[in-house]
Amino acid sequence: MQGLLTRIRFLLLIPAMVILLLVLAGGSAAAEDSQWRTRFWNNTHFGGDPVVERHDSAVDFDWGQGSPASHVDDDNFSAKFNRRVNFAPGTYRFTATMDDGMRVYLDDNVIIDSWTDSQEHTMTRDLYVSGGEHDLKVEYFEAGGAAVAKFHWDLIHAENGTGTGGGQFFPNWKAEYFNNTSLSGTPVLVRDDRYLNNNWGAGSPAPGVVNNDYFSARWTKTLSGQPANYQITLTSDDGSRLYVNNQLLIDNWAVQAPTTRTANYYYPGGAIQVRVEYFENTENASIDVHLLELGGTAPVVPPTTPAPVSCLAPTGFNAYVNTNSLNFREGPAVQFPIITTLPECSTVQLTGYRNPVDASSPWVQVSLSDGQKAWASANYLVMGVPLSQFSILSD
Repeated sequence: MQGLLTRIRFLLLIPAMVILLLVLAGGSAAAEDSQWRTRFWNNTHFGGDPVVERHDSAVDFDWGQGSPASHVDDDNFSAKFNRRVNFAPGTYRFTATMDDGMRVYLDDNVIIDSWTDSQEHTMTRDLYVSGGEHDLKVEYFEAGGAAVAKFHWDLIHAENGTGTGGGQFFPNWKAEYFNNTSLSGTPVLVRDDRYLNNNWGAGSPAPGVVNNDYFSARWTKTLSGQPANYQITLTSDDGSRLYVNNQLLIDNWAVQAPTTRTANYYYPGGAIQVRVEYFENTENASIDVHLLELGGTAPVVPPTTPAPVSCLAPTGFNAYVNTNSLNFREGPAVQFPIITTLPECSTVQLTGYRNPVDASSPWVQVSLSDGQKAWASANYLVMGVPLSQFSILSD
């Protein structure tokens, strides 16, 4: 009898133990689902086994020049963050801030893609998400210098049924990049840039997407604050322009080494639209915009009247004269007779041919306004295409 009672007690304990285990397992799973599964690799392409695995409550990291964890290198590392989230139906704004590159996936669909070496910048995506559980994945890599990886989302429009999303939000500067020097056509990259103090050297703002040379960019932003006097400084290599409410305030539009121009501006308060335009010809590329508050609530110095726009950036097989005057000759050398002389900013059409005699001082063939062919030194022309696209014209 005693043995029978013991067996009965044991059988009664089994359901209670099962329930307890399920509760404990469920609590552990719920806790884990509320966190990100984080993995780090000591390379930029997730090669091999991760060197660190852990759980994080948020993807909100600014590691500066350091490492995200012991056993992870300061530079040239990558990370993956995974999480399953129960969303209420509605339109959400997903925001990713990174230095260098990041991709964000919702249910294996890429919703943010900025996989390139870069300074700190932000990308957003407004997207309708149906109610229920969805998988989120964030991929990140750091190539060098500062390291930042931040990601979050906000419900911007609750919906009970089917809805729509789309578009982007730009909390800092809306940046549009073009693979030409004239800001024409459809931008090859649109993103949010946190800073306007970029020095790309001989590289690209977004390697593999934006050209190293012969590119242009436009940044726009709405500013608001209290009335004050400002000194605005614009430095660029090559050309740049700054507009306030569509008024050209600083004109620095030329092929040049780093050149600085300033303007005093009285800001009367309220919202104003600021636009900065830039183009890069060849070699180094940089731009810096700096605002210095001078104080005062009345204009002590009127806004500087800008000089007229001088030379417009060329497109395609076109060029303009980038010196006080330039001789156009019958052949590709100074020994040939002069056909005509054109002043600065005069435009000519390029035939697409060059002469290979002296690679350090190349000559290109142009078509003058009367249709006559002539030659000029490419060192004194700003061209819409690089010399690499020219064909060599043999004798």
